[in-house]
Amino acid sequence: GVSYRTDVLDEATRKSNLSAAINRGNHALARQYPEQIRKLMAKDACHGFILPLTVEGLQHLQGAEVAPLGVAKQFSINEIGQQVPKFRATHDQSFSPQSGFSVNDRLDRTSLLDCNYGFTLHRLIHAVIVLRQRHPSAPILISKVDLDSAYRRLHCSPDLASQSGFLFDSLAGVYLRLSF
Repeated sequence: GVSYRTDVLDEATRKSNLSAAINRGNHALARQYPEQIRKLMAKDACHGFILPLTVEGLQHLQGAEVAPLGVAKQFSINEIGQQVPKFRATHDQSFSPQSGFSVNDRLDRTSLLDCNYGFTLHRLIHAVIVLRQRHPSAPILISKVDLDSAYRRLHCSPDLASQSGFLFDSLAGVYLRLSF
């Protein structure tokens, strides 16, 4: 599975962070929309994206860390064109725990591959112009891909999974696929 090189916390710091995270809980929006989080977590569990655990079980998991859940409230359009709310769970791996160093802070960024996604519209317009010049009467087809779904296809290594703990209601869990 996917693995990132991170600075490893000493055991005393990790346990202290874990205890503080359990006491703190999730971000305010996750607490404001518990039913939406519950539905999203049930869906992720059914798809095998998360491993539900008890809080005690998470505390015994080697290398376990917890980051708070949040909610991104977005909007979508239903089948008759009306705007409807859509909720997406977020897992805040940039949240600074008690020690001050989040999972994202401890990443070895030199080991990561570059991901270039800027200037998409600019590149797309140029590609359409070139295609139109080469094929004046052919239809030009374009598709949009949701990268959130692509991330969900990548399995986490055991080390990364243990660093992706979360809490909700009186339960805990770890992500088995990349979280967003």
